[in-house]
Amino acid sequence: MSLIKNRDPRLWLYELLNQYDRVSYYRVILFVAGFSYLFFGVFYTAYGLEDPMGTTSRLIATIILLSIFLLSYLFDIVKKQLTNLMYLVVFIGFTHLIYMSYLNDFSFNFGLSILIVGLIVNLIFKGTNKLKLFNLFIFLAVTIALFLSNPVVDIPIYLSGLFLILGGSYFLSRINHLNRVRLENLFQKSSIGLIELTNEGRILRANQKTNEILQTEKDGLSCNDLIEQIDLNYDEKHGIEKIKVNDKNIWIEYHLNPLNDLNGFHRYILSLNDITDKKKAEKRRNLVEELLEHDIKNKLMVMDGYIHLLKETNPSEKQTKHINKIEKTEDELKYLINNITLLKKADQIKKTKIDLTKTTEKTIEKLQHKLKQKNIKLETDLHNELQVNGNEILTEVIKNIIENAIQHSDCSKIRITTKKTNDKTILNIEDDGAGVPPKLQEKIFQQGYTSDREHGLGHGLYLSKKIIENIDGEIEYKDSELGGSNFQLKLKQKTNL
Repeated sequence: MSLIKNRDPRLWLYELLNQYDRVSYYRVILFVAGFSYLFFGVFYTAYGLEDPMGTTSRLIATIILLSIFLLSYLFDIVKKQLTNLMYLVVFIGFTHLIYMSYLNDFSFNFGLSILIVGLIVNLIFKGTNKLKLFNLFIFLAVTIALFLSNPVVDIPIYLSGLFLILGGSYFLSRINHLNRVRLENLFQKSSIGLIELTNEGRILRANQKTNEILQTEKDGLSCNDLIEQIDLNYDEKHGIEKIKVNDKNIWIEYHLNPLNDLNGFHRYILSLNDITDKKKAEKRRNLVEELLEHDIKNKLMVMDGYIHLLKETNPSEKQTKHINKIEKTEDELKYLINNITLLKKADQIKKTKIDLTKTTEKTIEKLQHKLKQKNIKLETDLHNELQVNGNEILTEVIKNIIENAIQHSDCSKIRITTKKTNDKTILNIEDDGAGVPPKLQEKIFQQGYTSDREHGLGHGLYLSKKIIENIDGEIEYKDSELGGSNFQLKLKQKTNL
């Protein structure tokens, strides 16, 4: 799995401190503390210095800390109770520190040590009620020790400083803890599968929905198996893959989202969604579309043949009227099938670079005979080499709007112009026809709306809007300066796709 090419050397420390693996976190603290006690004991002995802690006390502390460290690896019960053991160790250690401070009249070194250790304790543990009680014990014990000794520090000032440090650090720890609890609840109760990864692809955790998708509890896939199957890549943050779970193929859609904290460490959230049912429905829909495009088209060709034969039998006026209605219905069916085909193509064809001017000119050329039949004058003012984001289906949109003006607007002139703005190219298709009444202008892009039921089904402009939106463009209706309609196609100028 290739997510990030270079590992941040500080990441091991971040993973240790992120509180998702508190056992490793506590083990490091126990080892460092035990080794420090041992090191300074040897240092004092080697240089013949007086050990302020006492050799016996230092030796006992070293044995306790390193023993718990080793036992957490050997026995699961010690590992499971490591948080409680840490509280016990810190309780004993802090009590001893307060006692030593009492014996030394809270000299500068001991007084400062209490403040520093109190701060560290609050940053080590979660901000729970247990930590609150521990802080209360520290404050009361220090207060009693101060009044029983002859401290070199000013008691009110020292206690105020201790209160602020303990209270402030606990407050920060509490906020951090509550935020983690909220995020953990959101993570675990999410309706989609979520996996947290390091930048090397190592799995930190996964939520329950992930286990359901992978059927982990039924000897399905592990998260590591999943990562290997979908072959994640740092540069591709989204994909759809078919994977095998318990000898069955399922489809999953995934998104890879980076998480960067303030220190610049990188993690990722991999979201998973089981889209197997969606894929099956899509397969059924494709089958229906194929039936529409192939089988029904064949039937319509047969109908064309029979209609042609009927016309050759010199039908009566009444029969001719019925034949014309059959032809109209047949045309409407062809139109519907063509719309379905266009929508399918609009979803499948990717956006690319197209020349809007050439596309418009080719479309106009195909409609010249209809313009001549209706005796409609055409005016154009098209800029050269207008590169826009789009695809070949854009031709159908331009064709549909021009045909709409030819057939329904009762116009004598159509004007087609282009205009460039900072990031968009606007294609205006105007006519001098009747236009659209203001109260109906908001409805013309709605599915099924038409002002002429005799000659339209109300899908043309709706379909045009969907196609334009699919290529990140816009289509709007405005009143034309010519007195009729003006359809504006706002298309993004060519970008790196």
